[in-house]
Amino acid sequence: PGGGRGRAGRALSEEPVPLTLEALIAAVTANINAVAEACCIEQRNVQGYRRPRRRPSGRRLQEYPGCLFDYFVDVFIRDETPADTVLAVANSEEFEQGVNSAFEEELEVKEVVLSLSGVPSPFAPPAAPPPLPRPKFPGHSGGGGHARKDPHLHLPHGGRADFRGEHNRTFAMLSAKDVAFNVRVEEADFHWAQRLIHGTKINEAYWVVRTNGSRLLTVNFSTSSLKVGGVVREVGSAEIARAYRDAPAVQVDNVRVGLVEQTLSVNIAGKWLLAATVAPFPFGNYVLNKHKRLLDISVRALYDADADVVAPHGVIGQSFDGDAFGVHGKLDSRQGGASGESTTSAQAEGAIEGSWEDYVLASPYSTAFKYSRFDAVSAKPRDVAKLTGVKVPRLMDASSKVDDPFGAKAFHPSVVSYPRSEVGVAGSS
Repeated sequence: PGGGRGRAGRALSEEPVPLTLEALIAAVTANINAVAEACCIEQRNVQGYRRPRRRPSGRRLQEYPGCLFDYFVDVFIRDETPADTVLAVANSEEFEQGVNSAFEEELEVKEVVLSLSGVPSPFAPPAAPPPLPRPKFPGHSGGGGHARKDPHLHLPHGGRADFRGEHNRTFAMLSAKDVAFNVRVEEADFHWAQRLIHGTKINEAYWVVRTNGSRLLTVNFSTSSLKVGGVVREVGSAEIARAYRDAPAVQVDNVRVGLVEQTLSVNIAGKWLLAATVAPFPFGNYVLNKHKRLLDISVRALYDADADVVAPHGVIGQSFDGDAFGVHGKLDSRQGGASGESTTSAQAEGAIEGSWEDYVLASPYSTAFKYSRFDAVSAKPRDVAKLTGVKVPRLMDASSKVDDPFGAKAFHPSVVSYPRSEVGVAGSS
């Protein structure tokens, strides 16, 4: 996030910045300021006038480490700083003292403890002896990927990229044998504390699945679907059912569709868990962001997708490519210039095959595009050697460790099954 008052730190940018103790402390200071500014924004009334400043708690500030982690990652990727150097600085006593000083001087928060000990860099060069163990980061592992906010991609195997897409167009995020997961992108303005980003958001998600009973299903879910539910249809037939919020899941052959809290999940048994979550804009309490919604999506393999004879594809799916690397693509600058205003432009260049335009679909439920795998009987993975993005060692995690929201811990573990006879399929029994 952008800094609040002072804005001393470096955000993610296109320009390399040398790793120094001062730079890291400055980044943490900016992170602190951003959270402090968020505290102030939450205290604005409905007209947008600022109320008296609330003193942020040290506990809340310490629970917001994401920007600092991104900074370490960015320094390593863009500045090619050795992992041991990053760790040495981050774990130094001087760094801890500098951070504590920033808390005390900038926010008058006392007795703050910050420790980064024992957190190895997940981007250590593979040839660096001794090899560093790699942590497992929730939601970002070798077993899946996701797209969040405007949209930031966290790709299978550990790659990162930003993907603007294009207004009111549909893109293929995952294309696999008998499975397609598509999204529609819309332009959106994101108002931060002192910044305005003209970006895009995912507004609607579409699934196309051929079941193990040879039935062709479509599923639809959007930012306005929480009350009306996700719509499940069989191609050539009437609507099968709606997946209502916290109601029993809809089961059609090997496909289970359910809506728990804010998340619609489509579970293709033993293959894929594909989800879309209705989420607020960043700084959702800010008057200009109130009541705005977007979709965050996730793609999880429930099997060894890297070894599939039909290698998955799509903006996210192609990263299941069977190699030992993650690939970073282009990232948008998080600096808005003197005016604090910027427009996103990154299209995951370097991390995806071809051009972003190769992933545009003619219609929401289309499965046809340059790299389609829906009807394929065999397809090789992409050639990673041809990608221009930064390659990093793969983040390892067991793809089988995926929580199904309609499993043992579900709100409603029962399901509503729809056999052929109930949906008017010719020749059904």
